[in-house]
Amino acid sequence: MPMDQYSGTLLQIPYFAVTKPATTTGKGFEKEFSLVETIHGEVTTEPPECCPYCGHPIDFHQYLQVTLHHLTIGDRRINLEVTYQQYLCADCHRVSRQDIPFKEPRHLITTALYKMAIELLRVTDASIQGVSRALRTSWKLIKDIDKTNLRTKYGEMKPTHYSPYICVDEFSLHKGHQYATVVLDWQTGEILFLEKGHSERQLLHFFQKVGYEWMSHVQAIAMDMNAQYAKAVTGKYPHIAVVYDAFHIVKNFNDRIITELRRQEQRSLLEHIAQASIQLARLNKELRKGDEDTKEETLCRIDEKKLDLKEVKRAYSAMKGSRFILLTRRDVLRRKDEIARQRNQELYDRSEHLGIPLPSHEKIWSVRNEERLDTILRGNEALNIAVFLSEQLKIGLSCTDEDEMIQGLRQWLALADSYVHDIPMLKSFNKMIRSHFDGITNRVRFPISNGPLEGINNMIKTCRRQAYGYRDEDYFFLKIWDRSRRYVKKRTLTSPFQQQKKSYAQISSPTYFP
Repeated sequence: MPMDQYSGTLLQIPYFAVTKPATTTGKGFEKEFSLVETIHGEVTTEPPECCPYCGHPIDFHQYLQVTLHHLTIGDRRINLEVTYQQYLCADCHRVSRQDIPFKEPRHLITTALYKMAIELLRVTDASIQGVSRALRTSWKLIKDIDKTNLRTKYGEMKPTHYSPYICVDEFSLHKGHQYATVVLDWQTGEILFLEKGHSERQLLHFFQKVGYEWMSHVQAIAMDMNAQYAKAVTGKYPHIAVVYDAFHIVKNFNDRIITELRRQEQRSLLEHIAQASIQLARLNKELRKGDEDTKEETLCRIDEKKLDLKEVKRAYSAMKGSRFILLTRRDVLRRKDEIARQRNQELYDRSEHLGIPLPSHEKIWSVRNEERLDTILRGNEALNIAVFLSEQLKIGLSCTDEDEMIQGLRQWLALADSYVHDIPMLKSFNKMIRSHFDGITNRVRFPISNGPLEGINNMIKTCRRQAYGYRDEDYFFLKIWDRSRRYVKKRTLTSPFQQQKKSYAQISSPTYFP
């Protein structure tokens, strides 16, 4: 069909005249068969008036042809076989060609296909492999189009506005403990800096890139307990308040104290099980070789050992699956049990009450989460103390008054120091709290956290998973830089959520604290 029939529509190709009927052939793209419809025509632009190199008159030299990928509709790829003229300068003997305005520079495609590829990548978040298959073209071409467009759009990837509150963290770049540093605007959620590595050097490179004037507008920076990041900030810009994220403080306590105590108890129970099993085997051997006088006594000892082994195995089974129980607040466990009761009642009303067997894909949910917690705390004094200290630490970190937080944390440290003999791991944790004390209390004046950055880390993982990984780190950084700017946030320190006081002390929960 002649392209003249599309005049006045989006399918019209300017300065292109069809010279003969289209031809259709078959071709494979990425192991898929596709039809290729080729439209033959010529360029109708005016020839250049003079040589673009020396300015002298030029003469017609020859006709040339180039095939451009125009569009892909369904399973049919549309190509343009374009005939254009080449000219020769009689003075400098250099050649020039007739302008092809609908050809994309550096590629054998039209501007229409270029815009289609960019729009598909922007709207669908599809991988370059998926877009290349949809357009029946090479994935290398799609990657080059996307990377060039992003590089033109964002240039050197510098911040475009001042940010009073920023966050810094690391994320996994490749397997084998290879990490990269990311700096985020806390208010808007936009990425401000990306670089491979997770040391003090990366943050210093960020300071150098944005400059002193930009950093003078920064009031606070949120981070985890990474000492190198804090050293870079305090050494270069001491006016910036370092704010340590409360979530990471509590997580650090849970990992270093509660989880380690649970693992120690599990190892102790395993050793007890192994020793009891050996003793039981010896008693059975004595029973087989012993005489009738000692048989009754041996049987009694075997029964006692079996009962002891059964109790220890039950305690080990309860401890092994208790990580969620120990690290979750009591009110959350109570709410989880209530939801399970309601759901189980619905199952009973729907099936068992009517005499219908329970479906194979349905099962009764446990309603003993809080009861399991009480059982574990009664049987282990160290874990009971650790869970109590964890709850008190959350109360101290939830204070909205600076003096109240300082006083509360000091009282907590004094209480934790009194239990160092029972829980030796508390000594190093208390030392860490004291060394980061100012950064912890700064969160009262600047209630910011690394929460937005954790969301960005999930976005980064999703972006990498969709593409099955990136070998080109520059392209990967451009992709996540662009994604962080699609949905700009408007966070403020005076929002109702930030002003709301989280009072863990109001949670009514029995504590088996000695």
